[in-house]
Amino acid sequence: MVERKDGLIGNDALNEIVLDSVFIFDFEAAQILGLIFRLKYRWVVTDFIERELKTSNLPLLKQMGLEVVALTPAQVEDIAGLAQCYIGPSVPDLSCLVYARDNKIPLVTRDAALRRTACEQGVEVLDTHHILIELVDQEIINRQDAASALEEIQKKLRTRRSDWARLIQDWRQ
Repeated sequence: MVERKDGLIGNDALNEIVLDSVFIFDFEAAQILGLIFRLKYRWVVTDFIERELKTSNLPLLKQMGLEVVALTPAQVEDIAGLAQCYIGPSVPDLSCLVYARDNKIPLVTRDAALRRTACEQGVEVLDTHHILIELVDQEIINRQDAASALEEIQKKLRTRRSDWARLIQDWRQ
């Protein structure tokens, strides 16, 4: 396996990546969620996230390759313990963290509380824009469309992210 500069790992095997609901909502809002299935990754959500998703696209996402994984009773107990220690992340968010940690796979989220907690737990965290960068690098989406998608996602944020602004500017040139 080759470690990439953006944190993703490239090889012929399908590396597993767990998604939180915020990522799915963001990519749905930007109308590009289906594009992730053209990347060579095994995209998973936990059964907690499946219950949290209020999207009519869920059956289609499953057909496209989104997998739902069930947590073990021990993992559910671990979530309860983490929920007492960390106030910010929701229980469904913590399910992603526990699954990612236990399986030593990356977690994709832009949720700040989940990112902090995951980092404290030793989980590799990727942000929304990392997946967009991968889509651009693999020529699945062009730079202009990626910039527009990231702008659409950024509309949902309370404050603009300077790292995203630089990336959007770069893609617009």
